[in-house]
Amino acid sequence: MMRARSRVSEADKSLERLFRLGANRKMCARQAAAVGAVVARPGYALLRSIDEAGEISMGDLARECSMDPAATGRQVRSLENLGIVQLVSGSADGRVVVVRLTEEGQAVYARIVEVRLVDDLESR
Repeated sequence: MMRARSRVSEADKSLERLFRLGANRKMCARQAAAVGAVVARPGYALLRSIDEAGEISMGDLARECSMDPAATGRQVRSLENLGIVQLVSGSADGRVVVVRLTEEGQAVYARIVEVRLVDDLESR
């Protein structure tokens, strides 16, 4: 499962950079129903990067996802309002704000990956 999860994550990362603005509304609706939370495609990209990093600064997160810092901030606030991520002071520099997944966020991200993996397998 971990190997498949990694393959899906890498494929998604590449596709998001190319087609981030062309989100599939049908997939989003299915994902929301299965996961129990509405996470837009840009939000999913952020969740993936946060999951991979453990915790990451807002600036690094924007760069990692090839997003505008203001758009990243809006998406993070939306995820924070859902209880999926939390903002904390960085351990190395208290002036830096870092983002990390909450326990709920880890569970939501795992369910999203599972839904996407099933969709990937069914489309073959």
